[in-house]
Amino acid sequence: MQWLEDVDVFFPRPHALTVDPRGGRFFVASLAENRLAYAPVGDADVDLLAIPGDLHTVVQFAVSPDGRWLVGGGQVSGELMVWDITGEAPELAHTLGLGGGPWHPVFTPDGALLFVPNQMGNRVSVVDTADWTLAGTIEDEHIVAPHGSAVSADGSTVFVSSRNASMNMGGVPMAGHEGHAGHDMGPRPGYVVAIDVPTLEVKGVIEMGAVAVGMGMATPTPR
Repeated sequence: MQWLEDVDVFFPRPHALTVDPRGGRFFVASLAENRLAYAPVGDADVDLLAIPGDLHTVVQFAVSPDGRWLVGGGQVSGELMVWDITGEAPELAHTLGLGGGPWHPVFTPDGALLFVPNQMGNRVSVVDTADWTLAGTIEDEHIVAPHGSAVSADGSTVFVSSRNASMNMGGVPMAGHEGHAGHDMGPRPGYVVAIDVPTLEVKGVIEMGAVAVGMGMATPTPR
């Protein structure tokens, strides 16, 4: 298998990145511009797509298990964007205003629900993908500036990491605990919160090192 070392996506600050395992294409978006690039994996010739609206700052992508939908959250706009990727070019099919800096979305294995940490809102939004509406909101004292997300293989539990610290990225204030005078009080432990999918309730908390951010779920290797 041949891998390319570099692919020019023709826009600054590429960040959101995912691969559609069914179609074999990759998708990447800019933090600085409303543009998305896509191409077959291993192909250096990308196609560019404009994203309508004011600056979104698309932070991260996820592809639905059936390969139909590409979703991304706008850190600045607060919008969840949903593209239909069954055709030759992605087509923006739905938008949902979540607010609070939607960050790293994750689908349940059946594709029925989408969990979206809202980093500046100290909450996790749950989206019903049947009609792309808000199905619920999860808040907890340990969900502070939530960042990464992952789902168990059986779909029963969603794990969300929390920075538990105030930060500033590109001039955008990040939520978190601060002192009485508004000054950050120094490093605090991060958290990973386990959310029960059927009840949408927090069922466990794991204390981590400072500033817990990205995470993922390993797929067992068949034997």
